[in-house]
Amino acid sequence: MMLDTGASVTILSKKFFETFDISLRKGTIPVKQKLVSATGDTADFLGKMKIKIHLGKNMYEHEVLIADIPSEEILGIDFLEQKMCDIILKEKCLRINGENVPCFKNKETVSWVDRITLFEDLVLPPSSETIVSAYILDSVIKGKTAIVEPSDHFTNTNGLLLAKLVVNTSNSKIPLKILNMNDHESVIHKDTVTAFIEPIADIIESDMCNVNKIVTDNETGTRYKNCGLPEHIKPVFQTSIKELNEQQQIEFKNLLIKHKDSFSKSSADIGRTDLVDHTINTGDAPPIRQRPRRIPLLKWKQLKLK
Repeated sequence: MMLDTGASVTILSKKFFETFDISLRKGTIPVKQKLVSATGDTADFLGKMKIKIHLGKNMYEHEVLIADIPSEEILGIDFLEQKMCDIILKEKCLRINGENVPCFKNKETVSWVDRITLFEDLVLPPSSETIVSAYILDSVIKGKTAIVEPSDHFTNTNGLLLAKLVVNTSNSKIPLKILNMNDHESVIHKDTVTAFIEPIADIIESDMCNVNKIVTDNETGTRYKNCGLPEHIKPVFQTSIKELNEQQQIEFKNLLIKHKDSFSKSSADIGRTDLVDHTINTGDAPPIRQRPRRIPLLKWKQLKLK
């Protein structure tokens, strides 16, 4: 049996339920509720029934829902509240009816995955990219470097794309970049699980820079905060900041870094680009070489007549 304070109801696994006597299984009552997992996926409950749960020296009757879950039984918050249980972490036990029932932590390696939700309702214009403010719902990995990955349920349901990113979880507030590729507005409601965040063990490439910071009404965020100016645009920056204050200089620096590829690095790349690879299809005709002429061929006849 697993104790889960994040579960709103007590759940019995389908596999364990099928070991019951047929006469007991006939007492199952159908329900219209749906199981919503931590990943946002939904599944139907198979029904509900009352069973007796043996904890410590006593038996407790409680109504449970039946679903296809890996654990035999999940003891939810409904049971804990109804039976007035206390979880004592220091003693690693569950106190119920004056009795301390020992609890044991699962020795298997646990991968901490937190959910990410939105602060408020969001309307995304069609064919647009938006950076929004989101927060970590279950902050159990605070202060660690973590990777954010989109929820498959969220992207498949709404037809949106969400960028992966690496963040530091010192602040529970993080940016999310969402792309609406639909030809109509998309509405995302507050507290919708949009992504998951998981701590990472190590970063192989240490040469990174912050590319985004959430901008709120009370603070001014700067993009490319830790990025340095490339050498070829430093002269432009130095000659242009004489009349700018400190905040304006930061914004101007960010603008230059954002468009750094638009500036020439030397005289050799003026008028050249590698963004487009242009080819001319001549079919089966081989290329030919002709001597240069100052006068077009059409005018040679007139030139000879003169």
